[in-house]
Amino acid sequence: MKHEPVPADMTEQEMRDQAGIAAVQAWRRSVVRLWIVTMIAALAFWALLSALPVPPIAEMASTAVLLLLVGFSIWNVRRGKCPRCKARIRFRPRIELPRACPNCDAPFVAARDDVP
Repeated sequence: MKHEPVPADMTEQEMRDQAGIAAVQAWRRSVVRLWIVTMIAALAFWALLSALPVPPIAEMASTAVLLLLVGFSIWNVRRGKCPRCKARIRFRPRIELPRACPNCDAPFVAARDDVP
């Protein structure tokens, strides 16, 4: 993980905002990665069940594992909180992070990432 130097003229609130942005961005990356893994696992599960004769106990076990992975992915999305007001972050339908907290307007996107 790269650490950027902190400018001397940053206030304490700006430093907390930068740390909060980094935490929210790390959480967003983990959400996206986990959903990608979940979708790949679901496709592999479907392909395996379609292509091979699988015993019913193996099918039930793999279904349980897949459901646990989906449940963990949903929990991972729901655990994200604003670093300033601790309100839950709501994703839009495309798993897109809002630019700021709707409650306290804390930024979730650093100024350098705020390019349209």
